[in-house]
Amino acid sequence: MGKYCHKLEILNMFGCKHVADAGIKAIAHGCPVLRELQLTGCAALTGTAVKELATHCTKLKNLSIASCQLIENKDLIRLAKHCKELEKLDISECKNITSKGLQILSQECNNLETLNLSNCVSVDDKALNILSSGCVGLRNLNLAGCQSISERGIADIAHGCTGIGYLNVTNCKNVTRRFLMHLITDLQFSDPAHTYFGYQPKPNADELRSKAKELQLMAKAAIEIQRLIRGTLARGGVRGEQAEAREMK
Repeated sequence: MGKYCHKLEILNMFGCKHVADAGIKAIAHGCPVLRELQLTGCAALTGTAVKELATHCTKLKNLSIASCQLIENKDLIRLAKHCKELEKLDISECKNITSKGLQILSQECNNLETLNLSNCVSVDDKALNILSSGCVGLRNLNLAGCQSISERGIADIAHGCTGIGYLNVTNCKNVTRRFLMHLITDLQFSDPAHTYFGYQPKPNADELRSKAKELQLMAKAAIEIQRLIRGTLARGGVRGEQAEAREMK
């Protein structure tokens, strides 16, 4: 495939348990324009495979290495530093991923909107605090089964990632329903979920985000206009500026 499909953009290898690093290396070298790659359940893969993807497939926007339990922080760091266009990342059940790896991810991948960390047993409140200050554009976050997180970390996400719509905290023993019902007032794009423990996006979440962005741009424009007016008045108004211009001539 890597030898002949040089223009391949989407590849799904879900559940291909026998795929090893050598196979991913061939794909990475031969398919440099890959945008979406599904490697969920390819349990034999190691950091070597991630290194090849990070080096040669820098256009990746959607990547799943879920259940690839040999992946470590250093591999996530390398991926984040080279694949800066990532929008969706699934590293669920990667038990070796901690706040150290997520810190670099939050610094480098500013376009990240969807992140699956379910059953990442080493993810804790420190990791969520890092995400809340770096991945502010997150809209979808899956934390199901992350036993080390608490309500403090969830509050950080809610207040830092203000565009969040989907948040799954199923089987997070330190997060209570009462807390979630209280926090919902701070989440303008979320409703209580019915099929899992957490929040689901409002039906019109995208429309609400667009309106919020428009209002934000208008507010910035108003602030800039006020700044210019204050500057003009401080220099004696329009006439003062005209007089100053004549003197310079």
